Amino acid sequence: MVLSKRERVILIATIVVAGAVLAYWLIVSPLLDARAATAATKAKLTADAAEGRLLMAQRQRSAAALEQMKRSNLKTDPAEAEAQVLHAMRRWAEGAGLGRGQVQTVRIAGKGRFSEIEFQTSYSGTMRGITQLLWQIESADIPIRVVKLQIASRKEGQDDLNFELRLSTLYAPKGQPAPARAGGGG
Repeated sequence: MVLSKRERVILIATIVVAGAVLAYWLIVSPLLDARAATAATKAKLTADAAEGRLLMAQRQRSAAALEQMKRSNLKTDPAEAEAQVLHAMRRWAEGAGLGRGQVQTVRIAGKGRFSEIEFQTSYSGTMRGITQLLWQIESADIPIRVVKLQIASRKEGQDDLNFELRLSTLYAPKGQPAPARAGGGG
C-alpha cells in the first residue's frame, strides 16, 4: 500500500495526536492528580502542625496559669477553699451594691487530682451590679467559675432584678499527686 504525501502527513499527524492524547491520559493526568493529592496532604499536614504548635503553646500557658494559681490561691483544705469563695463573694457583692445575698455550699465532689465545691447564691440588685459582680468573678485570681446563671425581674419595667448563680471552685486535697508540669518531655 502506497500512500500519497498528503495521506502520509495526515497519518503522521493522527499518530502524533493519538500518541499525545494517550501520553496525557497515561502519564500526565496521573502525575497532575498525584501532585494535587500531595499538595492537599501537605496543606493538611501544615494545618495539623500549626494546630499542634498552638495546642502546645496553650498547654504551656495553661500549665503556667495553673502553677501560678496553685502558688497563690489554690487551697489544699476544703474549708479554706470554701471560706475563700464566701469572703470573696461577700466583698464583691458589697462592692457592686447588691442587696445582702445568700451563699450556701451545695456539694463537694472529687475530680481526679482536684476536688470541686459548688455554691448556690442568690442576690437582688440592678443590672449594673450584676455585671460588676460577674466581672469580679471572671477576673478573679482565685479558682472560681460560673456554672449556671439565672436572672429574673422583681418588678416589671424596672431595673430591680433577682439572680441566682451556681458557682464552683477547686482545691487540691493533700496527698494527691501534683499535676504534671508542662514541657517536661516528649
